[in-house]
Amino acid sequence: MYEVDGRTYVIFIIEPLGSNDGVTPEFMADVALEYAVGDAGVENVPQHFSRYQDILGRSVLSLGYTANLSGMNFTFLNNIFVNETVTVQAAIYVIGSKITDDQKRLNDILLSSVFFND
Repeated sequence: MYEVDGRTYVIFIIEPLGSNDGVTPEFMADVALEYAVGDAGVENVPQHFSRYQDILGRSVLSLGYTANLSGMNFTFLNNIFVNETVTVQAAIYVIGSKITDDQKRLNDILLSSVFFND
């Protein structure tokens, strides 16, 4: 996890599981949402978008959602890449309940800077 400023953070989650293990981007998105909502229930999590995009020749599932954790709202732009043996989540998250232009800009920088090896 990296602090950009006092309200904006970048986090990478790298797991040694991939499509060879049956992992899909949709499965990982469901796991991320379940983790983010805790006891609130997924139906109570505002989901701003979910879409595939091509990042440096790789298919990445990007989703935006807001979760209330310990009484504070956090909004995530989570980018999920799954290859055969590794899954990477690269996310920008901010304190607040809206996706900001600054968060979008930082996420674009993040995605244009990340290189996924096979």
